[in-house]
Amino acid sequence: YEWKGGLQKLANEYGINRVGTMHQAGSDSLVTAEVFFRVVNKLKSRIDVVSNKDTFDGHIYGLHVSYQDNSFQ
Repeated sequence: YEWKGGLQKLANEYGINRVGTMHQAGSDSLVTAEVFFRVVNKLKSRIDVVSNKDTFDGHIYGLHVSYQDNSFQ
């Protein structure tokens, strides 16, 4: 996947409405978070994260194989 352009262009592509003014910390952080989670959800729906564990695990937050640690039970 290749994305070109700035944060606002990505937000526009995903139909995300900005709250506040561009280049202000609060507004940019909300847009960044919304874009990030939409990208993660899009990638999760298109790839098999389990089969590609070594590619994604620890590289993009949210794309990982979940496990339960039962060592203390």
